[in-house]
Amino acid sequence: MASFERTVPRDVTELAEYLTKLHENQDHIKKINVNKAESRIEIDLSWSANKIGGYPDVYIPVKRTQFEEAKELLNGIISRSEQGFPPTDEDSRKLFDLIDQGSATAS
Repeated sequence: MASFERTVPRDVTELAEYLTKLHENQDHIKKINVNKAESRIEIDLSWSANKIGGYPDVYIPVKRTQFEEAKELLNGIISRSEQGFPPTDEDSRKLFDLIDQGSATAS
């Protein structure tokens, strides 16, 4: 089971860059899960991304009151990405608005 490290993007630009990096490196994504019990998006990367690349598995906290909206948006982003279309600036802006910024403190 993956051990997830909390991450909260500082701004929309940082989130957009991260989403684009995920899109460009889909081969290294084992699973993206929307965990309702924890109200978070979990990104589980491949062994090589973790061990060789040094990229941790992460989670992004989502506002509990907007969990379903975040799940729907993320499912659309993933579906379009799998079809070859990168996330848009609008996707990043909408998702950023659903992130629980109060969880930005270090663990």
